[in-house]
Amino acid sequence: MIRGVDYGDVVRLSRSILGWDDWLPAWTEVADEHAALAREWEAGGSAGQAWNRAALGYHFGRFLSVRDPAAYHACSERAVAALREAHRLLDPTARRIQVGLDGARMVATVGGTRSLLSRDWGRRSGLSVGGPPHSPGRAPHIASAIASDPDRR
Repeated sequence: MIRGVDYGDVVRLSRSILGWDDWLPAWTEVADEHAALAREWEAGGSAGQAWNRAALGYHFGRFLSVRDPAAYHACSERAVAALREAHRLLDPTARRIQVGLDGARMVATVGGTRSLLSRDWGRRSGLSVGGPPHSPGRAPHIASAIASDPDRR
């Protein structure tokens, strides 16, 4: 795993991303594959981690995408939907909360029993705040937080 991404996905992505215009489509393709696996595995009870990997793929897909705002927002919505599915299966205690901050909307997913994100992903990507329950001085399992401009939606 590299920042929560499967090593095989990293190798494949590094070969297929040749320029900025390749970034979002390549990550979205990988995330779509994990989402398809999650839907396929739903009946067997092992879909949660696939949904989590899909959420991570969509997150990184939009992370550096600045040229197409519509694609950025569509990928963001898919990331939220995939993370919601992962929480449903892996941490049903997770709750989505929203608060206003200086005219922006802050959204966080707060879970009480399990952390879905790897420590690596949270510390390096900026998506996660909080941490494992044994982290001193940190709120338990605040799984993700984003700020959004209310005029962009």
